[in-house]
Amino acid sequence: MKTKLRNFQKAFKAQTAKMNHRAALLAMGFAFAGTVAMAAISTESVISAYQAEGYTSIEVLEGPTQIKVEAIKGTTKVEAIYDIETGEILKTETYTVAEGSGGVGVEVDTSTDDFVDEGSDDGVGDDNGIDDGDTDASDDDSDESGDDSGSDESGDDNDADDAADDAEDDADDAADDAEDDADDAADDAEDDADDAADDAEDDADDAADDAEDDADEAADDAEDDA
Repeated sequence: MKTKLRNFQKAFKAQTAKMNHRAALLAMGFAFAGTVAMAAISTESVISAYQAEGYTSIEVLEGPTQIKVEAIKGTTKVEAIYDIETGEILKTETYTVAEGSGGVGVEVDTSTDDFVDEGSDDGVGDDNGIDDGDTDASDDDSDESGDDSGSDESGDDNDADDAADDAEDDADDAADDAEDDADDAADDAEDDADDAADDAEDDADDAADDAEDDADEAADDAEDDA
């Protein structure tokens, strides 16, 4: 039951995002029509249109005859390719992303190659360039990635790896400490043995000297008595 509810919520979310994106693209198409009469568009006009729709992160790549746009508004990311000469939308895809993931700003670059073959079926058709199949797949892939294969499993795996690494480091440190302690104890024992041997040798020398002195004194006393 939970799985069915989750799938329904996911499908509803994807459909809502697709409808909002379609409306935005239509609005931008009408904006192009009103300003350039469906003639040539430019990087600047595309940026202005997306900014007018509330997109805060916009990346534009201009090719020989096409313009590719990647723009983010809230949790919606749009990728679209336009024909420069006509302003026609050649391809578009929509994704769901984390809030604020795109940052804020505009980036512009150029490409020596175009991005789609206008003769291929990449989304040009009855939906003003929106390929429902591609969009649904993108939404589903994005949702599945976020729900099922995102931070939960990878985070758990990373935590387990970190814990294993920490345990291994702790074991290595403990082994090193034990080895150091054993070396210190052996050194201390050797030093103590050396000190004891030196003390015994000194005591023996002192005793021998004392005995020799006593013998000399006894001989002197005997000589004096004689």
